[in-house]
Amino acid sequence: NFRPVCPASDSIYRVAQGTTQSLVGQENFIEYGPLIAGGLLRIRLELCVVESFFNEAVGPFIEKEGLGWILPLHETVETFL
Repeated sequence: NFRPVCPASDSIYRVAQGTTQSLVGQENFIEYGPLIAGGLLRIRLELCVVESFFNEAVGPFIEKEGLGWILPLHETVETFL
């Protein structure tokens, strides 16, 4: 089974690709295809970095520690400062 590394980024890329094609038209999309693809792939890469960081670091940390480290139930000296 193939499992993409960044499924959300891939989905956003496909939506952006379709939207761009409908905005600029088929002829311009073909003519400027490499430029459009380069820009969209760069955006996808940045989103993939954020998605991977969340999936591999932030998500597991929140699962382990919970949200109490962000939203404390009571004020302490550390959370007040």
